[in-house]
Amino acid sequence: MINIYKESSDLIWQRAYKRLVGKLEKQEKSLILLSGGSVTVLYPLLADYIRFQKPNVALGQVDERFQPLYSEDQNGKAIANTGLFDAFEKGKSPVFLVSQEGVLERAALEYDTVLKKLFEEYPYKVAILGIGEDGHTAGLLPGYQAEWDKDRLVVGYKNEGKFPKRISITLKALRQVDYTLVVAMGEGKRGVIKNLELRIKNYELNKFPAGILGQMKEVDVYTDVDLT
Repeated sequence: MINIYKESSDLIWQRAYKRLVGKLEKQEKSLILLSGGSVTVLYPLLADYIRFQKPNVALGQVDERFQPLYSEDQNGKAIANTGLFDAFEKGKSPVFLVSQEGVLERAALEYDTVLKKLFEEYPYKVAILGIGEDGHTAGLLPGYQAEWDKDRLVVGYKNEGKFPKRISITLKALRQVDYTLVVAMGEGKRGVIKNLELRIKNYELNKFPAGILGQMKEVDVYTDVDLT
């Protein structure tokens, strides 16, 4: 189920944050899977909530750019820079990051093992996602469905994009998420938001990976794009 909310650019992050917190406050124990990119604007707000309300939550990653030698381009580094990880008490940090050591497939398998345990331990699972102008979401790039549509929770694969090594949760993992928050801003996102507005479940996911949102349990999309 997809709900699309049009908000002004100056209010969109606060509204998305309030919606997210409203969901978390109803749960005793939650796992939050984090994306990098533009949605990191939301994380300082989330950090304040975790710091002061102290909910029983753990943090994981939706996807990562696997590049051990270039830390500034890693999603984990971008998330850390928002102060979100610092919201947890030192030494008691339920934060689970994708490894940047070794080789791509080994790091992906390690995180797959971690996520399987987290999915069993945390009954309520949340994902915070963005959508690219090309229709990608998480680390699922168009044209690579054969690589990321596996019977696993996490995959690692090579591609010809800006970041040639990706580690991402899969369709199988996304379908198990209980609540998904998406923020997509800017006129460049008009086409992908219009596609989602159709609420068609049978997208050709290889061309439009974000179509998986139509197959997920509960999805709220916040955008500043006027679709009228």
